[in-house]
Amino acid sequence: ALLAGLKDGTIDAIVSAHRPQDTESKFLEFDMADFGMISLQTFWPALNSLKEELSLGLLIEKITLAPRQILGLPQPELIEGAKANLTLFHPEQSWMYDANSNLSKAQNSPWFGQELKGKVLATIRDTHIHYHA
Repeated sequence: ALLAGLKDGTIDAIVSAHRPQDTESKFLEFDMADFGMISLQTFWPALNSLKEELSLGLLIEKITLAPRQILGLPQPELIEGAKANLTLFHPEQSWMYDANSNLSKAQNSPWFGQELKGKVLATIRDTHIHYHA
């Protein structure tokens, strides 16, 4: 139903809902544990795993243009000489998500110990380039 909603436009946007929690907040009885988990590093690989069912263009639209439209923000433009706000990624690059590759202080992720496909290589914000190992 979620995939159909994305395809037919019922679901307008996708967000990461990144909400890291410390260990003490998660290792409790289920109904007492805090909501949330780390997701910034695994957001793209999780979506990338759907590319057989949803086009790359639709996925990118749902995480970039659609949220800006909902919030009434101007749509981005690529203009020569303007400051850039870009994410560079490789949709086929595989990588192991574990304690060594985790960039968050939190550890609460169901993806730990799994090989993921799709890797963010760098982000560019204004004039700052951040490379991701």
